[in-house]
Amino acid sequence: MDRRPGAIVSKTKCDLVTEQLLGEIVNGTFQMGEQLPPENALCERFGVSRITIRESLKRLGTMGIVTIEQGRGTFVNRANLGLLMKPMLQMIEFDDLDIETIYDARLYVEEGICRLAAVNRTEEDLETLHRLLEEMERKDHVVVTDSLFHIALATASKNPLLKATIMTLEDISNACVERHNLQGRSLESAAADHRAIVAAVEARDADRAAEVMRRHTLGAKALFR
Repeated sequence: MDRRPGAIVSKTKCDLVTEQLLGEIVNGTFQMGEQLPPENALCERFGVSRITIRESLKRLGTMGIVTIEQGRGTFVNRANLGLLMKPMLQMIEFDDLDIETIYDARLYVEEGICRLAAVNRTEEDLETLHRLLEEMERKDHVVVTDSLFHIALATASKNPLLKATIMTLEDISNACVERHNLQGRSLESAAADHRAIVAAVEARDADRAAEVMRRHTLGAKALFR
């Protein structure tokens, strides 16, 4: 995740719909196994287009929160460790957190994620990573897509504890960025690293994937110094 002080990044309609649905799943409005309302009902409720609803549901699918079944609908997945860890955010004193602390944690977690992803990834994982790369390179929803990219890597690792951890770290990072008014991002410096990470994961080169992630994370941390 590469962000530095700069222009404020406004949330899109898709960002807002995704956050609202995620919040309702976390607080139990939609239960495990329950089907979400159909697309037309969600369009009417949020006052957005069908394209926006589909993209929001796709994001929740990438996070492992829901499963989209063609011809049937969208269903809430079984209890997700990432959701269960969200209450941690309420216990954190953000004034005691600095970029050094956050990115030191990200460094060790994400190096491990990349190593496991290179070993355990599937073709479906690669398709998701390449799709997110394309979205970032088109500069579509960059901040949200960057988070989804890191979550997709964790999904490819096939380790649910690491995935839950990175989902929580993403929330902490985003909260600190907003709290300290550090919105903005350095897309150019991130793009090459993201491509190199995916290439290494695709080649099943665990050492290379971890090496690039280490460089990427240290580079992101340096932007805030």
